[in-house]
Amino acid sequence: MNKASDLLLDIAAEKNGYSIGDPWRMNEFSLAAVVPISRIVPSDYKRGYLLLSEVTKGVTIKDTGNINEMEIINHSGYAVFVKAGEYVAGGTQTRALAVSQIIFSEESIKVPCACVHASKGIRANQQVKVDGYAPTEVRNELYKGYNFDEDDETIDLFRHHEFPFGNGRPNVGIYRNRDTYPRGRVIRYSYNHNIQNSVWGSVKSRSMADTGRVMSFAAHNDLSNSGRLNNYFTPLEDLAGRMNENEGKLKEVLEKIPIATNQTGLALLTFEGINSLENFEHPDSWNAFRKNLVKSEATKLVDQRDQNSLFEFKVEKAKEIIKNLLKADFKEKTVVDKENSQTTILETDKFQGEVVFLYNNPIHCSFMSKSK
Repeated sequence: MNKASDLLLDIAAEKNGYSIGDPWRMNEFSLAAVVPISRIVPSDYKRGYLLLSEVTKGVTIKDTGNINEMEIINHSGYAVFVKAGEYVAGGTQTRALAVSQIIFSEESIKVPCACVHASKGIRANQQVKVDGYAPTEVRNELYKGYNFDEDDETIDLFRHHEFPFGNGRPNVGIYRNRDTYPRGRVIRYSYNHNIQNSVWGSVKSRSMADTGRVMSFAAHNDLSNSGRLNNYFTPLEDLAGRMNENEGKLKEVLEKIPIATNQTGLALLTFEGINSLENFEHPDSWNAFRKNLVKSEATKLVDQRDQNSLFEFKVEKAKEIIKNLLKADFKEKTVVDKENSQTTILETDKFQGEVVFLYNNPIHCSFMSKSK
Protein backbone atom coordinates (compact mmCIF):
# COMPACT_ATOMS: atom_id res chain seq x y z
CA MET A 1 0.00 0.00 0.00
CA ASN A 2 1.43 3.42 -0.96
CA LYS A 3 1.62 6.51 1.19
CA ALA A 4 -1.17 8.27 -0.72
CA SER A 5 -3.56 5.51 0.31
CA ASP A 6 -2.13 5.57 3.84
CA LEU A 7 -3.10 9.22 4.26
CA LEU A 8 -6.62 8.77 2.90
CA LEU A 9 -7.26 5.70 5.02
CA ASP A 10 -5.96 7.49 8.13
CA ILE A 11 -8.57 10.21 7.61
CA ALA A 12 -11.32 7.69 6.81
CA ALA A 13 -10.52 5.60 9.91
CA GLU A 14 -9.96 8.76 12.00
CA LYS A 15 -6.46 7.62 12.96
CA ASN A 16 -3.11 9.39 13.33
CA GLY A 17 -4.83 12.34 15.00
CA TYR A 18 -7.52 12.86 12.33
CA SER A 19 -11.24 13.22 13.02
CA ILE A 20 -14.27 14.00 10.87
CA GLY A 21 -16.68 16.44 12.44
CA ASP A 22 -20.43 16.97 12.21
CA PRO A 23 -21.96 18.69 9.17
CA TRP A 24 -23.10 22.30 9.38
CA ARG A 25 -25.58 24.20 7.19
CA MET A 26 -26.59 27.85 7.04
CA ASN A 27 -30.19 26.83 7.72
CA GLU A 28 -32.78 24.20 6.78
CA PHE A 29 -33.13 25.68 3.28
CA SER A 30 -29.45 25.34 2.41
CA LEU A 31 -28.47 23.07 -0.46
CA ALA A 32 -24.92 22.64 0.86
CA ALA A 33 -23.26 21.52 4.07
CA VAL A 34 -19.68 21.72 5.31
CA VAL A 35 -18.01 18.93 7.26
CA PRO A 36 -14.78 19.86 9.08
CA ILE A 37 -11.75 17.58 9.17
CA SER A 38 -9.40 18.09 12.13
CA ARG A 39 -6.10 16.71 13.32
CA ILE A 40 -4.29 16.88 16.64
CA VAL A 41 -0.57 17.34 15.99
CA PRO A 42 2.30 17.41 18.54
CA SER A 43 3.06 20.88 19.84
CA ASP A 44 6.63 20.70 18.54
CA TYR A 45 5.61 19.61 15.02
CA LYS A 46 6.45 22.36 12.53
CA ARG A 47 5.60 22.47 8.86
CA GLY A 48 8.47 22.15 6.40
CA TYR A 49 6.81 24.52 3.91
CA LEU A 50 4.63 27.59 3.48
CA LEU A 51 1.74 28.08 1.08
CA LEU A 52 2.37 30.39 -1.85
CA SER A 53 -0.28 32.75 -0.48
CA GLU A 54 1.57 32.97 2.86
CA VAL A 55 4.91 34.13 1.50
CA THR A 56 5.12 37.92 1.38
CA LYS A 57 8.83 38.29 0.64
CA GLY A 58 11.36 36.38 -1.39
CA VAL A 59 9.02 34.84 -3.97
CA THR A 60 8.49 36.47 -7.35
CA ILE A 61 5.65 35.43 -9.67
CA LYS A 62 5.83 36.97 -13.14
CA ASP A 63 4.28 36.67 -16.56
CA THR A 64 6.45 34.86 -19.11
CA GLY A 65 4.49 36.35 -22.01
CA ASN A 66 3.01 32.93 -22.79
CA ILE A 67 -0.64 32.26 -21.96
CA ASN A 68 0.12 28.79 -20.58
CA GLU A 69 2.92 29.46 -18.08
CA MET A 70 3.96 31.76 -15.24
CA GLU A 71 7.43 31.90 -13.75
CA ILE A 72 7.92 31.51 -9.99
CA ILE A 73 11.33 32.32 -8.47
CA ASN A 74 11.80 31.31 -4.83
CA HIS A 75 14.42 33.17 -2.76
CA SER A 76 12.36 32.96 0.44
CA GLY A 77 14.46 30.41 2.31
CA TYR A 78 11.35 28.15 2.57
CA ALA A 79 9.93 25.32 0.53
CA VAL A 80 6.78 26.83 -0.99
CA PHE A 81 3.61 24.86 -1.80
CA VAL A 82 2.03 25.98 -5.06
CA LYS A 83 -1.54 24.69 -5.32
CA ALA A 84 -3.38 23.80 -8.52
CA GLY A 85 -6.40 26.07 -8.84
CA GLU A 86 -4.80 29.11 -7.22
CA TYR A 87 -5.12 32.08 -9.54
CA VAL A 88 -2.63 34.93 -9.77
CA ALA A 89 -3.65 38.46 -10.66
CA GLY A 90 -2.14 41.90 -11.14
CA GLY A 91 -1.23 44.14 -14.06
CA THR A 92 -1.50 41.35 -16.61
CA GLN A 93 -3.88 38.58 -17.65
CA THR A 94 -5.19 36.55 -14.69
CA ARG A 95 -4.11 32.88 -14.77
CA ALA A 96 -5.08 29.78 -12.78
CA LEU A 97 -2.13 27.51 -11.91
CA ALA A 98 -2.61 23.98 -13.21
CA VAL A 99 -0.16 21.78 -11.26
CA SER A 100 0.35 21.46 -7.49
CA GLN A 101 3.98 21.15 -6.46
CA ILE A 102 6.65 22.16 -3.99
CA ILE A 103 9.11 24.81 -5.17
CA PHE A 104 12.25 24.66 -3.09
CA SER A 105 14.24 27.70 -2.03
CA GLU A 106 16.53 29.01 -4.79
CA GLU A 107 14.52 27.14 -7.39
CA SER A 108 12.98 28.92 -10.37
CA ILE A 109 10.33 27.12 -12.38
CA LYS A 110 7.81 27.83 -15.11
CA VAL A 111 4.44 26.67 -13.82
CA PRO A 112 1.69 25.51 -16.23
CA CYS A 113 -1.48 27.61 -16.13
CA ALA A 114 -4.55 28.69 -18.07
CA CYS A 115 -6.18 32.07 -18.58
CA VAL A 116 -9.27 32.90 -16.48
CA HIS A 117 -9.95 36.40 -17.87
CA ALA A 118 -10.35 36.07 -21.62
CA SER A 119 -10.47 39.75 -22.60
CA LYS A 120 -7.49 40.93 -20.53
CA GLY A 121 -4.21 41.17 -22.39
CA ILE A 122 -0.81 39.71 -21.48
CA ARG A 123 2.04 41.90 -20.25
CA ALA A 124 5.30 39.99 -20.20
CA ASN A 125 7.48 40.26 -17.05
CA GLN A 126 4.64 41.84 -15.07
CA GLN A 127 4.65 40.61 -11.47
CA VAL A 128 1.49 39.16 -9.92
CA LYS A 129 0.26 37.80 -6.59
CA VAL A 130 -2.02 34.97 -5.51
CA ASP A 131 -5.53 36.41 -5.44
CA GLY A 132 -7.73 33.39 -4.74
CA TYR A 133 -8.67 29.80 -5.46
CA ALA A 134 -10.80 28.78 -8.44
CA PRO A 135 -14.19 27.08 -7.94
CA THR A 136 -14.51 23.37 -8.66
CA GLU A 137 -16.04 24.04 -12.09
CA VAL A 138 -12.81 25.73 -13.21
CA ARG A 139 -10.45 23.28 -11.48
CA ASN A 140 -12.22 20.37 -13.14
CA GLU A 141 -11.20 21.72 -16.54
CA LEU A 142 -7.63 22.43 -15.44
CA TYR A 143 -7.17 18.78 -14.43
CA LYS A 144 -7.92 17.65 -17.98
CA GLY A 145 -4.34 18.52 -18.92
CA TYR A 146 -3.51 15.07 -17.52
CA ASN A 147 -5.00 12.11 -19.33
CA PHE A 148 -4.84 8.76 -17.54
CA ASP A 149 -5.44 6.90 -20.79
CA GLU A 150 -2.44 8.26 -22.67
CA ASP A 151 1.32 7.95 -22.28
CA ASP A 152 2.95 11.15 -21.10
CA GLU A 153 6.12 12.87 -22.17
CA THR A 154 8.39 13.62 -19.22
CA ILE A 155 11.04 16.28 -18.78
CA ASP A 156 14.29 16.02 -16.84
CA LEU A 157 14.55 18.60 -14.06
CA PHE A 158 18.27 19.06 -14.60
CA ARG A 159 17.73 19.85 -18.27
CA HIS A 160 14.63 22.04 -18.07
CA HIS A 161 14.53 23.79 -14.69
CA GLU A 162 15.93 27.29 -14.52
CA PHE A 163 17.93 28.51 -11.53
CA PRO A 164 18.80 32.18 -10.94
CA PHE A 165 22.39 33.26 -10.51
CA GLY A 166 23.99 36.40 -9.15
CA ASN A 167 22.66 38.64 -11.90
CA GLY A 168 19.13 37.37 -11.30
CA ARG A 169 18.85 35.96 -14.80
CA PRO A 170 17.89 32.33 -15.29
CA ASN A 171 20.27 29.97 -17.05
CA VAL A 172 18.83 26.82 -18.57
CA GLY A 173 20.75 23.61 -17.96
CA ILE A 174 23.65 25.24 -16.03
CA TYR A 175 24.06 24.57 -12.32
CA ARG A 176 26.52 25.98 -9.83
CA ASN A 177 26.02 23.00 -7.50
CA ARG A 178 23.92 20.12 -8.81
CA ASP A 179 23.39 18.74 -5.30
CA THR A 180 21.66 21.98 -4.26
CA TYR A 181 18.66 21.49 -6.52
CA PRO A 182 15.85 18.92 -6.78
CA ARG A 183 16.41 15.85 -8.93
CA GLY A 184 13.73 13.96 -10.79
CA ARG A 185 11.30 14.10 -13.67
CA VAL A 186 8.02 15.89 -14.33
CA ILE A 187 5.23 14.95 -16.73
CA ARG A 188 4.46 17.71 -19.18
CA TYR A 189 1.10 19.40 -18.66
CA SER A 190 -0.84 19.13 -21.93
CA TYR A 191 -2.18 22.66 -22.33
CA ASN A 192 -4.10 23.09 -25.58
CA HIS A 193 -6.84 25.22 -27.12
CA ASN A 194 -9.56 22.76 -26.11
CA ILE A 195 -8.55 22.96 -22.45
CA GLN A 196 -8.26 26.74 -22.59
CA ASN A 197 -11.69 27.11 -24.17
CA SER A 198 -13.14 24.73 -21.57
CA VAL A 199 -11.60 26.81 -18.77
CA TRP A 200 -13.08 30.00 -20.23
CA GLY A 201 -16.43 28.24 -20.51
CA SER A 202 -16.26 27.08 -16.89
CA VAL A 203 -15.59 30.63 -15.71
CA LYS A 204 -18.83 31.66 -17.39
CA SER A 205 -20.66 28.45 -16.48
CA ARG A 206 -24.27 28.09 -15.34
CA SER A 207 -23.24 27.82 -11.69
CA MET A 208 -21.38 31.10 -11.98
CA ALA A 209 -24.19 32.71 -13.97
CA ASP A 210 -26.70 31.77 -11.26
CA THR A 211 -24.75 33.80 -8.71
CA GLY A 212 -27.22 36.70 -8.73
CA ARG A 213 -30.19 34.45 -7.98
CA VAL A 214 -28.31 32.68 -5.18
CA MET A 215 -27.29 36.04 -3.76
CA SER A 216 -30.89 37.21 -3.65
CA PHE A 217 -31.97 34.23 -1.55
CA ALA A 218 -28.97 34.67 0.73
CA ALA A 219 -29.82 38.31 1.21
CA HIS A 220 -33.47 37.56 1.96
CA ASN A 221 -32.66 34.91 4.56
CA ASP A 222 -29.45 36.09 6.19
CA LEU A 223 -28.76 39.78 5.59
CA SER A 224 -30.62 43.00 6.30
CA ASN A 225 -30.36 46.12 4.14
CA SER A 226 -28.21 44.15 1.75
CA GLY A 227 -29.05 46.14 -1.34
CA ARG A 228 -29.12 44.69 -4.80
CA LEU A 229 -26.57 41.91 -4.41
CA ASN A 230 -27.07 40.63 -7.93
CA ASN A 231 -25.55 43.80 -9.45
CA TYR A 232 -21.89 43.36 -10.38
CA PHE A 233 -19.14 45.74 -11.43
CA THR A 234 -17.09 42.96 -13.01
CA PRO A 235 -18.10 40.90 -16.04
CA LEU A 236 -18.79 37.18 -15.75
CA GLU A 237 -15.59 36.32 -17.67
CA ASP A 238 -13.41 37.97 -14.98
CA LEU A 239 -12.94 35.19 -12.42
CA ALA A 240 -10.85 37.17 -9.92
CA GLY A 241 -13.13 40.21 -10.04
CA ARG A 242 -16.29 38.14 -9.63
CA MET A 243 -14.83 36.09 -6.76
CA ASN A 244 -13.71 39.24 -4.94
CA GLU A 245 -17.16 40.79 -5.32
CA ASN A 246 -18.79 37.63 -3.99
CA GLU A 247 -16.55 37.77 -0.94
CA GLY A 248 -17.47 41.38 -0.26
CA LYS A 249 -21.20 40.94 -0.80
CA LEU A 250 -21.42 37.82 1.36
CA LYS A 251 -18.94 38.68 4.08
CA GLU A 252 -21.54 38.69 6.86
CA VAL A 253 -22.92 35.33 5.77
CA LEU A 254 -19.58 33.59 5.23
CA GLU A 255 -18.33 34.68 8.65
CA LYS A 256 -21.00 32.42 10.16
CA ILE A 257 -19.22 29.28 8.94
CA PRO A 258 -17.70 27.79 12.11
CA ILE A 259 -14.03 26.92 12.50
CA ALA A 260 -13.37 23.63 14.29
CA THR A 261 -10.59 23.15 16.83
CA ASN A 262 -7.41 21.91 15.10
CA GLN A 263 -9.17 22.03 11.75
CA THR A 264 -7.05 20.89 8.81
CA GLY A 265 -9.65 20.66 6.06
CA LEU A 266 -13.21 20.62 4.88
CA ALA A 267 -15.62 18.53 2.82
CA LEU A 268 -18.31 20.42 0.91
CA LEU A 269 -21.50 18.42 0.41
CA THR A 270 -24.40 19.31 -1.87
CA PHE A 271 -27.65 17.50 -2.68
CA GLU A 272 -25.65 15.59 -5.32
CA GLY A 273 -23.15 14.27 -2.75
CA ILE A 274 -19.54 15.31 -2.19
CA ASN A 275 -18.67 18.37 -4.22
CA SER A 276 -15.09 18.74 -2.98
CA LEU A 277 -12.70 17.90 -0.16
CA GLU A 278 -9.52 19.68 0.89
CA ASN A 279 -7.20 18.62 3.70
CA PHE A 280 -3.72 19.49 4.97
CA GLU A 281 -1.59 17.68 7.50
CA HIS A 282 -1.32 20.74 9.77
CA PRO A 283 -3.89 23.27 11.08
CA ASP A 284 -1.61 26.20 10.21
CA SER A 285 -1.88 25.35 6.51
CA TRP A 286 -5.66 25.21 6.70
CA ASN A 287 -5.79 28.54 8.53
CA ALA A 288 -3.75 30.07 5.71
CA PHE A 289 -5.89 28.50 2.98
CA ARG A 290 -9.40 28.68 4.46
CA LYS A 291 -10.31 32.21 3.33
CA ASN A 292 -9.56 31.52 -0.33
CA LEU A 293 -11.47 28.24 -0.28
CA VAL A 294 -14.55 29.83 1.29
CA LYS A 295 -14.39 32.63 -1.27
CA SER A 296 -14.14 30.15 -4.14
CA GLU A 297 -17.28 28.24 -3.14
CA ALA A 298 -19.25 31.12 -1.66
CA THR A 299 -22.30 30.76 -3.89
CA LYS A 300 -22.62 27.05 -3.10
CA LEU A 301 -22.24 27.65 0.62
CA VAL A 302 -25.03 30.24 0.72
CA ASP A 303 -27.37 28.56 -1.78
CA GLN A 304 -30.75 28.56 -0.03
CA ARG A 305 -33.07 28.08 -2.98
CA ASP A 306 -34.74 24.97 -1.52
CA GLN A 307 -37.49 27.07 0.00
CA ASN A 308 -39.98 24.21 -0.23
CA SER A 309 -37.66 21.78 1.59
CA LEU A 310 -37.72 19.47 -1.40
CA PHE A 311 -34.44 17.82 -0.44
CA GLU A 312 -33.85 15.99 2.82
CA PHE A 313 -30.38 16.31 4.35
CA LYS A 314 -29.40 13.13 6.19
CA VAL A 315 -26.80 14.02 8.78
CA GLU A 316 -25.91 10.40 9.50
CA LYS A 317 -24.93 9.86 5.85
CA ALA A 318 -22.37 12.68 5.72
CA LYS A 319 -19.46 10.83 7.33
CA GLU A 320 -20.28 7.65 5.44
CA ILE A 321 -19.99 9.18 1.97
CA ILE A 322 -16.76 10.99 2.92
CA LYS A 323 -15.20 7.77 4.15
CA ASN A 324 -16.36 5.91 1.05
CA LEU A 325 -14.58 8.46 -1.13
CA LEU A 326 -11.35 8.19 0.85
CA LYS A 327 -11.43 4.38 0.69
CA ALA A 328 -12.11 4.25 -3.06
CA ASP A 329 -9.92 2.36 -5.52
CA PHE A 330 -8.12 5.17 -7.36
CA LYS A 331 -6.10 5.17 -10.53
CA GLU A 332 -2.83 6.97 -9.78
CA LYS A 333 -0.32 8.93 -11.82
CA THR A 334 2.74 10.69 -10.39
CA VAL A 335 3.05 13.96 -12.31
CA VAL A 336 5.81 15.63 -10.30
CA ASP A 337 8.65 13.43 -9.06
CA LYS A 338 11.43 15.45 -7.47
CA GLU A 339 14.05 14.07 -5.14
CA ASN A 340 12.23 15.39 -2.05
CA SER A 341 8.70 16.01 -3.27
CA GLN A 342 6.05 14.33 -5.38
CA THR A 343 2.57 15.11 -6.66
CA THR A 344 0.27 12.18 -7.42
CA ILE A 345 -2.96 12.61 -9.37
CA LEU A 346 -5.86 10.30 -8.35
CA GLU A 347 -8.97 9.43 -10.32
CA THR A 348 -12.16 7.36 -10.14
CA ASP A 349 -15.18 7.40 -12.43
CA LYS A 350 -16.76 10.17 -10.36
CA PHE A 351 -13.87 11.99 -8.63
CA GLN A 352 -10.44 13.40 -9.36
CA GLY A 353 -7.86 14.68 -6.94
CA GLU A 354 -4.27 14.69 -5.79
CA VAL A 355 -1.90 14.02 -2.92
CA VAL A 356 1.27 16.09 -2.46
CA PHE A 357 4.34 14.78 -0.61
CA LEU A 358 7.28 16.56 0.99
CA TYR A 359 10.27 14.56 2.25
CA ASN A 360 8.25 11.37 1.75
CA ASN A 361 5.35 12.56 3.93
CA PRO A 362 1.89 13.50 2.57
CA ILE A 363 1.09 17.14 3.33
CA HIS A 364 -2.12 17.66 1.39
CA CYS A 365 -4.97 15.89 -0.38
CA SER A 366 -7.68 17.36 -2.55
CA PHE A 367 -10.71 15.86 -4.33
CA MET A 368 -13.62 17.14 -6.38
CA SER A 369 -16.52 15.57 -8.21
CA LYS A 370 -16.04 15.45 -11.96
CA SER A 371 -18.03 17.84 -14.10
CA LYS A 372 -20.93 16.24 -15.94
